[in-house]
Amino acid sequence: MRKIDTKQLFGAAASIAQGAHHMGSIDTYIHAHGHNELIKLVGKMAIVDVILDYERKCDVFIDWTKHPFNFKNEEKVRKSWLATFMNSLVQGVTVQGSLDSIFNSIAIINFNYDRCVEQYLWKSLQRSFGVPEERASELMSKLVIHHPYGAIADLKWKGVANGLHLGGDPHDEYCVDIDLLSQGIKTFNEEVSGGGAIEEVRTFLEEAKHVVFLGFHFHRQNVELIAPKSHGRKIGVKHAYASTYGRSAPEKAVIESQVNAMFHETAQEVWSHLDILECGKLLADYGTTFAA
Repeated sequence: MRKIDTKQLFGAAASIAQGAHHMGSIDTYIHAHGHNELIKLVGKMAIVDVILDYERKCDVFIDWTKHPFNFKNEEKVRKSWLATFMNSLVQGVTVQGSLDSIFNSIAIINFNYDRCVEQYLWKSLQRSFGVPEERASELMSKLVIHHPYGAIADLKWKGVANGLHLGGDPHDEYCVDIDLLSQGIKTFNEEVSGGGAIEEVRTFLEEAKHVVFLGFHFHRQNVELIAPKSHGRKIGVKHAYASTYGRSAPEKAVIESQVNAMFHETAQEVWSHLDILECGKLLADYGTTFAA
């Protein structure tokens, strides 16, 4: 932890508490006070603390102090979009034959800070194919997954330094510096457009045959951040699907325009399927199409 005067930290926290709700989000508040390093530090530490709290409350949380090591809510997990997603991934996969290539045809771009997707897939691999934790971790290392705005930390089962279990308490048994965790967080108003990671994301979107947006809010900056830069090259996308559950008709019209613009005029037959479906329903309806 950096040595900072406690009074200054509490002062920054008080400023955030008084002002953030007027700005709509903590991200916007941090951006407005980007010149103030204490505001940025305390704000990001607060984000880390809140995300860890929500991870502890989520259905895929595992309490490592209690046997058996099951998900917090097994029934809800089985009915979630994650289970539908996994069902599509495992089709035709065999333990001795193609398990190592289960993630070969997919890349995930996750704008959330939490690690719930990784947690679910890691545990589901063990249950689906009867493999031990170490083997599941090895398979997960083959999955391409990007968090453009960072994540809380690497999960403990990845075996890296400063790893933290989903919903782990950095103040308690894991002894992970919350200040260090906050350094991995970028707010949506921070400049993250440079660097190889974002270029890799754009390349994935440029070369993908199917692009599926699940729970994506289509904020202008996020769309611009990941949009392929074709530079005249042919974009490989043939189909784009977006879950627009709960969105109004005008919003869906804007989203359709954004999706089409994202892949430029050089794209091959981009079709925007704007369904008033929840994520699980969209995956269930189009899962066979994606697999094909």
